Amino acid sequence: MMQFVRSDMQMAYPSPRRRGIAIMTCLIMIGFIGIAVAAMAAHLSADAGRTRTADEDAQARQLLTFAAVDLQQRLPRAADDSIEEPVEFALPRALTGNGTKVAATRLAVQADRLEYRITATIETRGWSQVVVYQKTDNNWAMTEATLDRRTW
Repeated sequence: MMQFVRSDMQMAYPSPRRRGIAIMTCLIMIGFIGIAVAAMAAHLSADAGRTRTADEDAQARQLLTFAAVDLQQRLPRAADDSIEEPVEFALPRALTGNGTKVAATRLAVQADRLEYRITATIETRGWSQVVVYQKTDNNWAMTEATLDRRTW
């Protein structure tokens, strides 16, 4: 307990009213600290979620790019300028462990134009893009890639 010394050297204790005010001030400060800690925890948790989502988005973009390039390399080898449906892409074991899959399906076929939808799925989220290949001089060239903004 706090003790105060008066000028006449006698011990004096703070009045109950002053002790009550000090206790209330202390409790209010502890409440403010608790609110600040809770707000920081919520903020850090949201940041961790955004970081994980950004990592998955970057990984999905890389997978979609890989699939588009791999698909373009497969096209000239096909006898009828198309490939079996749907196209499944082989991925490293480190990626397939969490349910990552990449596949392509043909959307449209014309004499000199092929259109495919490439879909990448990581865990429960998915991304897709539509890729258009144009035939020039017996080779296929990617002329358009449109990212589908819908994810699931």
